[in-house]
Formats: sequence, structure tokens, C-alpha cells
Amino acid sequence: MIKNFGFDIILKHKVLTKTQKEYLENLPQKLLQKKVKVFKYDPHGKIIAQKIIQKIQRILPVKVHYMGSSALEISGMKDIDLFIFTNQIKDKYIKKINQILGFKPIKDKWRWKEDGFKITLKITNPNDQKRKEQILFFKILKRNPFLRKKYEEYKSFTNDKTYKEYLYTKMDFFSRVVKIFNKDNQRNFMYLKRIGVAINNSHIRLGPNLHTSQSFCTEKLFKHKKQTLYVTQKITHKYKKNNIHVVIGIVKNGDVLAHKIAQSLSIITNKKVLPISIKKDAKDNFFIKNKELQKLLHNKNILLVDDTIKTGKTFIKVIKSLEKYKAKIVGIAVICARNNIPVSISDTIKFYSFLTQDDYLFSYKKNKCPYCKIKTPLNKNFGFPK
Repeated sequence: MIKNFGFDIILKHKVLTKTQKEYLENLPQKLLQKKVKVFKYDPHGKIIAQKIIQKIQRILPVKVHYMGSSALEISGMKDIDLFIFTNQIKDKYIKKINQILGFKPIKDKWRWKEDGFKITLKITNPNDQKRKEQILFFKILKRNPFLRKKYEEYKSFTNDKTYKEYLYTKMDFFSRVVKIFNKDNQRNFMYLKRIGVAINNSHIRLGPNLHTSQSFCTEKLFKHKKQTLYVTQKITHKYKKNNIHVVIGIVKNGDVLAHKIAQSLSIITNKKVLPISIKKDAKDNFFIKNKELQKLLHNKNILLVDDTIKTGKTFIKVIKSLEKYKAKIVGIAVICARNNIPVSISDTIKFYSFLTQDDYLFSYKKNKCPYCKIKTPLNKNFGFPK
């Protein structure tokens, strides 16, 4: 279990893409069970990297990109990652680099050791989706010291753990950062920020001993009819081909959203989509009071909605409570996902959030809060009161 600024991150809840999971599954078990050593940043790695780059560029007029933990000046496995980005024919580069290094690559990768550092040089296409995300990730961490520090903390935790845990942790952090900073999420964030509904780079109280730099407020959004309609339509568009019969909203903000989405779905699908509210009783169980509505759920395609999701536990409870009605849950939608944890209850359930704000990445214990250290006043318009 990772203790990370007040949050407990369990390995099974890590945010990995399908491609990342497949990559891990295809690695040899012997390699995955190998123990790893995470070293503190050694500036000598940068000197080695610069010497290699200069050596290549004296003969080959290309830009060699220096990336990875050594380039970020944080803890790592004493590796140096170098890239030559090109979408042209690689052969002319490969022959020249073979001459420079004195040996041939394996699958466009040259690997060797120097002064205790593991060096990798790779020729790759910068337009490849995986590479685009890697470049984005590096640029974000390069310009954001808070995220860089948190990434170092993530990696340092895996010292003396298995290589599998090390890769899981790295991939989890990578996925979270790329999700937050992808174009769609940034565009949606700016849309809400302009009307004061979402905020970042601020000092906000998230809990009794927990601070954050970002927040979102549903009540503020619902005061803006035009923007609420836009968000509703974006969610509706994601489920217009899923043959939704009923939209169930979790009281109190989810039921407001459910009525708006049901109305929008009814218009674009040209069929009646029913909105229903689901409540929680004193024993923390969810129920639908109207018995006639309960009967209507039998074998119907259901879209569950709420304003936010943090861990997914509420949705799991709702789904279990709906089992007795024999309803078929085909989708879960929220305005804001607070932890970037996809609800993977079943492969048949389609999840969508208009906005993602990851509390794992941007939250801090009060005694470690960087905003407290520089005495930034708390933002009283968001978060919990004092």
C-alpha cells in the first residue's frame, strides 16, 4: 500500500490502460518478480548523456532528446533515455549510429552501460500515439515541480519491490498525468474555469488535514443554464447509441443531472427515456421508493449518473441495490471524476466523465502542502470550510 500525501493507493486500483495491461501480461514472470533498486538522482548521469549526444551530433546532424528520470533530476534506476525522433527512413541513421557506437541495435534500440548507468538510445516516430503521450508527460513534469516531486515519491516507494510493482506505479502515474493534461480534458476544464465552476493552481481545503490545488463545484455549474446544457449534451452524445431506456440519478445532484440527460436523450433518439432518482436510507443502502418504477426497470438498459465520482464505491452499492430489479447497467456518467479511477465493474459498462481532476496527483497533507509553506491564503470559494 502506498502512503501518498494522505491517500492510500492500492495496487489493484491503479489506472492502467488496456495497452499497458497487455504489455505487463506479456513480460516474463521471472523479470516481473525481480527486485528493483531506486537510486537518488546522480548529476553524473547528465554529464554522460551530454557526452553521448555530442558524440552523435559531431557525425550525425540530428537532435537527440534526453528524457526520463535522469533528465528530470529525480530518483530512478540509474538509466539514461535518449531518443532520435524521425518519421523518415531509419536505415541511414542506424548505419551512422552503428559506426559511432561500434555495435548494432536490437529492434531500433541500442543498449549499453557506462559508469554504472544503463543507457538506451532509440529511433522512433514522434507522431506515434504512445510517443506523443510520452513527450507530453515529460514536458509536463519538466515544467511542474509539484508533480515532479510526487512522481519521485511514487518511484521511491518501489525501492526493493518487484519490477512488476515498479512498472505498475510508473504506468499508473503516467496514465493519470496524461489523462489530466490531454486536449479534451484541458478544453473542458477551461470551459468550466471561465465561469468559476472549476479551478486549479489554488490553495483549497479538501478535508480536516488535507489540502489540494484544484476543485470543482456542481452547485455553481447548475446556476449557469447554458453551460449546464452544454455539459449535459456532451454526456448525452456519448450514450446516444447505447439504447438507454432509463437514466437513474443519485440524490442529490445526480437526480438533477438525470432529468436533464433523460430529456436530451429523448430528443436525439426520438423515444421516451425515463429519469428516476435513487436514494440512500439510514443503513447506507440505496432504494427506489415507487414500486411501479421498480417494475419498469426489469431488463431495461440503465445509465447511472452522478455529479462526481471519487472511488466508485457509491456506484458499486447502487449497482448491487439494482440487482433485485433485474436492471441492465450499460453506462455510468459523471460531470467530474475526482480520482481518475475508471469504474471497471464490468467490461459491458461504459464510463464517461466530462472532466477529470485527480486528487491523488494534486492533494497534500497539511504539513507537506507546498502552498502552506509559502503561506498562500486558502481559497474560501471552494472546498471545505475552516
